Amino acid sequence: VNMKKNEPLTIQIKEKENKLVSIIFEGKFNIESVPFFDDKYYGLINSDIKTIHLDFKKLSYIDSSGIGALIRALNVAKKSDIEFILYDVQDEIHKILQQAYIEKYFTFRESGPT
Repeated sequence: VNMKKNEPLTIQIKEKENKLVSIIFEGKFNIESVPFFDDKYYGLINSDIKTIHLDFKKLSYIDSSGIGALIRALNVAKKSDIEFILYDVQDEIHKILQQAYIEKYFTFRESGPT
């Protein structure tokens, strides 16, 4: 499996009906891209949203820094009563989350809204 570790992270944010926001990831989520994610994510939290979908279909890589950012994002969502769902997580990414013993904290779904 090609993990494409040299791809920068791109994030596209789509605001939907019913106070739902979809965050579409592409590339690698690592120590270099965490500040970029934090900027985008914490800017959303202040808005009036009820559900956040993180679309990982095109996420090629995640490291411990990306995992830490995900956990912080989940905790902030829970404190704000925002539903936090990971969509279309690729097998390699799912294995990394399992190896970090954190997949039990997340809700996973297939074919998320794009």
